[in-house]
Amino acid sequence: MPNFFLFGSFFLCLFLSLSSSVYASTVNIDNSGEANAAFINLKSDDTSLSLSTGQKSGHITYQIGGTYTDGVAIYVRPFPTSELAFPLNINVSEIRYSFRLNPKLIASLSHQWGISQYAGKMEDSDWGIAPFSNDPNSLDIFSKSDSQLNFNQTSLHIKNRPSKKRNYQFITQWNMQLGLLIDVENYDYSASNLVQYYPSTGLEPVTDAREVITYDVLKMASYLTASFTTPRKNRFTASIDLGFSPLMYISDHDNHILRDKTSIGKTYGWSLYKKTQLAWNVSERTHVFINWSSEFSKSNGWQTQYFTPTGDKLFEIRIKHISQQNDIQIGFKIDI
Repeated sequence: MPNFFLFGSFFLCLFLSLSSSVYASTVNIDNSGEANAAFINLKSDDTSLSLSTGQKSGHITYQIGGTYTDGVAIYVRPFPTSELAFPLNINVSEIRYSFRLNPKLIASLSHQWGISQYAGKMEDSDWGIAPFSNDPNSLDIFSKSDSQLNFNQTSLHIKNRPSKKRNYQFITQWNMQLGLLIDVENYDYSASNLVQYYPSTGLEPVTDAREVITYDVLKMASYLTASFTTPRKNRFTASIDLGFSPLMYISDHDNHILRDKTSIGKTYGWSLYKKTQLAWNVSERTHVFINWSSEFSKSNGWQTQYFTPTGDKLFEIRIKHISQQNDIQIGFKIDI
């Protein structure tokens, strides 16, 4: 259903933009009192389609600890007592469609998806775990597992069109645009081939080839953006996008299969992103580009843990999400 909604939204925006970029008619009354139809060409010179591919790297990490409750009493433990770090080392592709909404605004709708699934080693760390130790600084359990990732990201970016009469002066003549970016990301992990160590005791490692955990993440953010672009006068152009989201929401679902434990978390926080693009204007309508982008986010909230077979609630505990990711992509754009 999420993928159906994302692709449906994409083609709806495509249809609406094409419908609004053909011809509009008006009626003029001449001196004789007869009505004459006049047609105004509203076809946008901001319409383009781009395809790109590249590599994503980084991690999505969550930590739990600190305050927790079983519904009867409130307890406090050191933070963190547990940390799970999921890698983001996959290959991705992206399609982007840009069009003019009205004479003052342009929109860009994009969808990025993973074209490879192996993401790297997931790491799970636990401190101060009885019966191994009560020292909050003692790493008692540490494990690594092979992780597979299904990744999808959809974004809608609306910003003002660059003025042809005025350029904001930054370093040289760069056009500045302000906008709003709505971003939705889905991460569906599974991990297997567990190797678990016991650093504080020196016990022999334990291995298990089965699937040991699944982890699903939904991340939504609304960014305030500023874009800086060089005028398209030369063979090469450059652009820089900066974004800050004061409103970011994450929900996640962690299923520890071997422990019969399910954890559901909800957090709120902030996010920053930066994107740099260098483009070679092969012709008036064809462009080849390379993108570098990075994103960093933090959020805090609560996680509720359940006993999977019965669904009984175990306790609620504080949770923190930290995400850092980098993208590098090459692609081409065609002005329509």
